[in-house]
Amino acid sequence: MATDTLLELENATFLPLGSDGPQLSSVYLDILKGEHTYILGKAGTGKSLLVKSIMGLIPLSSGSYSAFGRSMKDPDNLTLHYVRKKIGLLPENGILLNSLTVRENLAFPLKYLSQNKNERPYETVDQLLIDHQMEKIAHLYPYQIGINAQKSIGLLRALLFSPGLIILDDPYEGLDQDGIALFHQYFKAILEKQHTTILLFSRKPISPKGIFKRYLLMEIGNTFQKTDGEDSRFLKFPETFQH
Repeated sequence: MATDTLLELENATFLPLGSDGPQLSSVYLDILKGEHTYILGKAGTGKSLLVKSIMGLIPLSSGSYSAFGRSMKDPDNLTLHYVRKKIGLLPENGILLNSLTVRENLAFPLKYLSQNKNERPYETVDQLLIDHQMEKIAHLYPYQIGINAQKSIGLLRALLFSPGLIILDDPYEGLDQDGIALFHQYFKAILEKQHTTILLFSRKPISPKGIFKRYLLMEIGNTFQKTDGEDSRFLKFPETFQH
């Protein structure tokens, strides 16, 4: 595994616990540092299953999978902790807790999930909210704000520790044009800092220009499989792809 390879899956099959058969099989995928990747797939193609598999929530049944130089074949707790600290995640259904305010949601990982506990988490959060002009919603709960704001706060939370990789699972779902434009601004900011590589899964063919270096198509029964004479790393979408 090269030093600039963040994820590497070779003929990987993932078998969810309690399942009669594999849900994802023969998966070939590598994600390189700085190679921002957009994966398009309709509902039911297994995008969320692949996200869970990458996070170590679904065990590897056969083949190989390595993340940040660690083998994910029967990983121990230390390996899982190491890999998950390297990955920021925005799940399809969001990551915010409805029992906490926006401010408390952002402070939560700083207080409880960081190895080096932040001595002044709320000072960090308050400045973050000011920087992104969201201080007016700091005291509100997630159910009191719109989906644009919910997902934006979730993205900020996923980026708190400047992860090596951020995974976005269907981030465009529910967003209006203003929300989509705001996300694209965040993507440009990520590129400028050059700390984090973006891996985006979407059922909608929407992409900002100049952000993603690679586009892949995920289909049922043919998940990034290698074929003779065709490198799956360079599959391209049709001209109808929306920018």
